Amino acid sequence: MNENYTAYPIVHGNRLCKRTWVIRMVSEWNTEGGQFRWNITVPPNTSATVYVPACSQNEVMEGGQKAAQSTGIDFIGLENDRAVFKVRSGSYGFMVKQ
Repeated sequence: MNENYTAYPIVHGNRLCKRTWVIRMVSEWNTEGGQFRWNITVPPNTSATVYVPACSQNEVMEGGQKAAQSTGIDFIGLENDRAVFKVRSGSYGFMVKQ
């Protein structure tokens, strides 16, 4: 089974967990010290489209490097003050300085 999810860090509170009988996707975010941090886990055999609040792909970091250079992440484009990335299965920690 290969499913695709679109993830937005817009939820009530700062934690979203979507569970079905087959998969579990986790999303946690916070803003602190002038930084937006978003941790997500994409289940095996799936991918997700994530919209990170940023005006440029170069503002978005993941794992200490520019997100577009991280393994499993592809930059798609910019949309409404969001950098859009396609991410494969795995865990990611995005960071944007505000």
